[in-house]
Amino acid sequence: MPAYCGGGDLVRDTAAGFARNIGYAATIKLLAIINDNKASETDDLADVYEQLGGDVVHPYDPTSKPSPYSSPLARFRPNRTSVSKNMPSTLQTFIEARCEITSKDLPVPLRLQATENIIAVLGAMDSHNPSLHVFKTDCEEDGDIFNQHALSVDVGLCDLALNLHLDRARNLVYVADKDRVKSYRWTVGDQNQPSSSTPVHTLKTRGFSGPLLLKDGGFKFIRAGSTGIAVWDIDTIATHGATGNKIVGKKIKPEDLKSARDGGKLELSQGTGPSHRIDASDLSNIKEWIEHPNDARKMLVTYEMQYGLSCVDLETHRTVARYVGHGAFIGDLATSRCDPHCFITAAGDSIVRMYDARLPTPVLAIEHSSDSINSALYEHVGAHPFVIIGGSKSEQIKVWDVRAKVPLYELSTGNNQVTTLAWDDQRQTLELPPNFPIPPAEMKERNDPNRGRDWPERAFHAKGSFGVPLDSVSHRVYRYQFRDNANPDIVPSSGKPHGYPE
Repeated sequence: MPAYCGGGDLVRDTAAGFARNIGYAATIKLLAIINDNKASETDDLADVYEQLGGDVVHPYDPTSKPSPYSSPLARFRPNRTSVSKNMPSTLQTFIEARCEITSKDLPVPLRLQATENIIAVLGAMDSHNPSLHVFKTDCEEDGDIFNQHALSVDVGLCDLALNLHLDRARNLVYVADKDRVKSYRWTVGDQNQPSSSTPVHTLKTRGFSGPLLLKDGGFKFIRAGSTGIAVWDIDTIATHGATGNKIVGKKIKPEDLKSARDGGKLELSQGTGPSHRIDASDLSNIKEWIEHPNDARKMLVTYEMQYGLSCVDLETHRTVARYVGHGAFIGDLATSRCDPHCFITAAGDSIVRMYDARLPTPVLAIEHSSDSINSALYEHVGAHPFVIIGGSKSEQIKVWDVRAKVPLYELSTGNNQVTTLAWDDQRQTLELPPNFPIPPAEMKERNDPNRGRDWPERAFHAKGSFGVPLDSVSHRVYRYQFRDNANPDIVPSSGKPHGYPE
């Protein structure tokens, strides 16, 4: 089935050439092979180089910056949207990538969510032990949010936690492994009060290991499972008490806990079972879901081991619409608060598709590269629509203007893959926890202090692709804060390989 699958436009970043699919290092090797094979001929290879390499093989051009406030970690595209005099300042700031970029090294970040004043990151220590990190975003006058008033929690679940959900009204964060869900009430402190967290709930969710959802102002907690959904009435179920130490449900003997963890305090509460269950085939085996852009009774859902996308009514438990056009599994869904009809999907076939919820086929399809896309956002900045794509193999964030249907720029992620994205509209800030993708063999070489600090051989970008070379060398959370008078010198420093001398 074609990527556009209907009357919608299929667009791609044509200036990037074929190299947009394989990256800088692989393109240079390919061009070298072509050059060797053509060495005895007099043909001009300039056109071949341009078609294959495109913009990717060109070094960063400082004159491409549209503003002195533009970040050197933004690589601008030709034929991008022009700035007009009547444009809102927030829109101009975003189009010109006027942003200050900060970062924080964390254990393998897996999920991220943001509210008006909190960033919560779900991670994994030593690949087994789940961890939760909470940062306060409304305290910037006190300094870098990653180093001020941060809160870290050793989540007491037996398995790696892969699901995260925030209750903004109640200051609760829900963290889930396959069998249980724990909630914590956070208090992120200030200069006079330390940060703290208190366990509130433990929910027994065996058989319901899918995504999480809050409805009715947080009163109902919902988790999807293999036969339908389970619902907990949060205000009526047992809690861990004021100190967070009370057992909820039956107490589990430590020797009966099956866990791959390497330490830490495990939760001994079996947890509270569902208040009620709804068995329905259309609500079974859900992989991802988000609310319909204009009807809170309906959910846009993807299913395990299926390419399809459906709209399901939570009241009737039936599918009311289906959307077609995907050539691979869907990795992410996103809506915009400013658009009551459209949503986007990001899939493993390298396509981000925009749908009008009233139509079964895409109205726009953006081909990113030969990249499995796990994260994308649909946001309005200054009332203007944008799609923000997080690349995995392409190790970048790319921003597209939806109206003009052109790419504006890509942002460096320090040679890290992007697994999830969040947008803080109030602070005009993009937040993401990219994962460090370098293979162990190459990592061993880079950690050799006798070799010095090298640029990763398999990095998608060249060392000179951006105005400042940035190599994370570890898992990190990045924060791109867009400001009218941004200081372009505020960028993260590259990490140090283990064993590298100070």
